[in-house]
Amino acid sequence: DRIVTWLLLALQIAVLAILCWTSWRSTIYSFNRDEVSFGIVQIPLWPSRGMVSVGITLLIIQSLTAALEYALIGRHPYQVDIETELKGEIGKTDTDLVGERR
Repeated sequence: DRIVTWLLLALQIAVLAILCWTSWRSTIYSFNRDEVSFGIVQIPLWPSRGMVSVGITLLIIQSLTAALEYALIGRHPYQVDIETELKGEIGKTDTDLVGERR
């Protein structure tokens, strides 16, 4: 189980690293060329590309944090999601959960 988890985490980080690299290259290219959308109103494309790049970068940081937590503490990266799904708490708000516990 630990080997499979490490392999999945490594694959996840590798794929995200490739996506991050290409998205940042695309953002910088778009910024340097002042790339705009095609149409009557020309909207700059680099801000939206930059937001995607920042999002992927944050996801890599979260994945690295989960891998570090798994290595140091032994907490499985997907444990909370599995427990939440088994309890049937997906989609419920905090107030719903507090009301059920009373």
